[in-house]
Amino acid sequence: MKPVCLLVLFSATVFAQQPAPAPSMQAESSGKCSPNILSNQGRVQFVCNATMDTATAAKIVSLLNRILQQESDSGGNAEVNSKLDEILGFLRTEAQAREPRQLPGDQLEAVRRALSTRPAKIWIWYSGQDGEAYQLAKQISEILVDSHWTLKQPITGMMLLVEGGGPLPYGIEVKYRGEKPLPGARVTFDSSTPWGVLCGVLMHFFPQDVYLDPEPNLDADIIWLSVYPNPKSKPATMPTSK
Repeated sequence: MKPVCLLVLFSATVFAQQPAPAPSMQAESSGKCSPNILSNQGRVQFVCNATMDTATAAKIVSLLNRILQQESDSGGNAEVNSKLDEILGFLRTEAQAREPRQLPGDQLEAVRRALSTRPAKIWIWYSGQDGEAYQLAKQISEILVDSHWTLKQPITGMMLLVEGGGPLPYGIEVKYRGEKPLPGARVTFDSSTPWGVLCGVLMHFFPQDVYLDPEPNLDADIIWLSVYPNPKSKPATMPTSK
């Protein structure tokens, strides 16, 4: 489904367990979502600094409580440990999904050199109220300006509606003056054009996230760049406790 964007200007500022006897051994792990396992017979404490919504957190607490109850009722450890590993894997995936997209600082000079070869005019939009999308749009806009590109206006937030109630878009979309390809055909990539240079840079750092959308009725002198939510932030499927 083709997204229909309602453009709205936003502000540039975006946004247990019961006590147990002291263990005889201690093992530690690190990361945004990692268990701190003190001993097999002692207390297991999950540490998770990843941001997640209230509903996801409630599901995790419910699953852990059910698993711990099953352990108490059955006295078995193998199935319980397997289920805990599954939940831990989910938490790690959730944490990785919330790692923000960004152009790496140690390669910005090379990016500037590439973009400076074909400066152009550009509009930049981002999904309104999505802080991660805003930060990426802001970084892209700043490096484009440093590369002698012209912003038609400051980066602007947009609200998204999709025809027919389809899924909202994710990733980065580049619109430019061009002919629509036939159904099922690939878009012809022209690295000698400003949009081709820009897409080449973005595809290098976000290879699975960028898609091209040529439009024959657009102004030939202007490129449209839309930064949608991070594709990795799509809701994951929670493991279940049987």
